[in-house]
Amino acid sequence: MKKLFILLSFTAFLSGCGTVIYGTHQDIKIETTPPGSIVRIETQSCITPCTLHITRKAETIYIADGEREVPYELVSRINWGSQIANLIAGGIPGWVFDKKSGGVYTIDDFRKDLQKNRQTEMQKQQ
Repeated sequence: MKKLFILLSFTAFLSGCGTVIYGTHQDIKIETTPPGSIVRIETQSCITPCTLHITRKAETIYIADGEREVPYELVSRINWGSQIANLIAGGIPGWVFDKKSGGVYTIDDFRKDLQKNRQTEMQKQQ
């Protein structure tokens, strides 16, 4: 009985490995060409190039283009190392906890060539 209690305690401790190891936030580097663009993710903003400390559940970055903000998708990927640890240590509860907290994700740094986008838009208008 004592061994079962220790095993269950250990399993519960390791559940949510991604959240425990990586946390629910991360720093993301943001670069645009040309530099000096105003960007916003959730409630934070900065002028590129810059770094923001955002939640791992963030999905969209907004770049100011004149009077409007243009949305772009942030690329996130699943951190498989933590998910394998969840599978070994606790299974579904750890995976659900990581998914809910965002600990399962890693967001890629953001780079955007705005000059190229503007040229493409101008060609479409002609």
